[in-house]
Amino acid sequence: MTQDFTILVGTIGNGLWRSADSGESFSWVRGMPSVDLVVRGFGVDPHDPQHVVAGTGILHTTPESPLVGTRYGLHESFDGGANWAPIESFREIECWRITFDPVRPGRYYVGTRPAKIYRTEDGGASFSKLSLDVGDTCFGIGLPRVTNIAVYPKDTDLLLVSIEIGGVHRSKDGGDTWEQVMTGIETTPPHGNVFGPEGRLDCHFSGISLGDPDLMLIATPDGAYQSADLGDTWSDFPTLSVFDTQYHRDFIMKHDDPNTIMWCIGEDTAGQQGAVLITRDRGESWKTADLPVELNSPAWAFAQHPSAPDTILVASHNGQLFVTHDGGVTWTKTRREFTEIRGMCWLPS
Repeated sequence: MTQDFTILVGTIGNGLWRSADSGESFSWVRGMPSVDLVVRGFGVDPHDPQHVVAGTGILHTTPESPLVGTRYGLHESFDGGANWAPIESFREIECWRITFDPVRPGRYYVGTRPAKIYRTEDGGASFSKLSLDVGDTCFGIGLPRVTNIAVYPKDTDLLLVSIEIGGVHRSKDGGDTWEQVMTGIETTPPHGNVFGPEGRLDCHFSGISLGDPDLMLIATPDGAYQSADLGDTWSDFPTLSVFDTQYHRDFIMKHDDPNTIMWCIGEDTAGQQGAVLITRDRGESWKTADLPVELNSPAWAFAQHPSAPDTILVASHNGQLFVTHDGGVTWTKTRREFTEIRGMCWLPS
């Protein structure tokens, strides 16, 4: 990819950053309410690539001020992230994940903390709170949160939602009804069994890889899991073991090659080491990405766009950002580093 593209990076406590020159330089986005803002994730509209929705943390007690935080958990931009406005429906609701329906313009889903799912059919003019109910509290972290909403491209009424901590849930009717899946796995958890069987409820990411067969994939702290029958049955999805107690975060399936999967790992939640795993044969074999410098923490998040499938971004938990333009064969590191990164996206300029 030779022309410039836009990168948006969401951080914990240092707001939203934007690059309009493919990562050569970044500036703080002042259209958001505060440099202290928490940005959790992005959704890029496949029907309008300049339309981006961002999920943000909210203030619960501080008086509303343009200098301190935001009262709204969802903001949107129609110019590639240069300017933003809050979405009124999400006043006082903390938002983590946004996923657009690739077929139906105007439909997208929002996942929140505590873990709820909302759906809009009219581009955000109105939202319906869906029936998914995992409770407002959970063990370990107190408040469950939605970590991803995966839409099955061959039938976009089929949704797969991962919740930390609350398991995996599937809908076959666009979110009207739900059932919990990925239960009853008889094998012991991989990679040292640090968290035990309950760790399978601690779901960090969900995705659907098209191919033969199509695969549903889930990341948990201890390891990865797969379903080849759209969520009815599940088994381990073996990955390369790099660390003694291997910790798994987000993953992607390459837009133009469902056999190529990249996975973020580290040696612990708040560890000082990380790696990016790459398979080009749907998990039969793996290697670690040859990054130009060592990761300073677990690899945490990816960004890709169907307009240029070979251009992929990956970030470490503690603010490093890497870019590949050849599908992960070679990588460069951006000069700019950030505070903790929680979400990224890129889009054509």
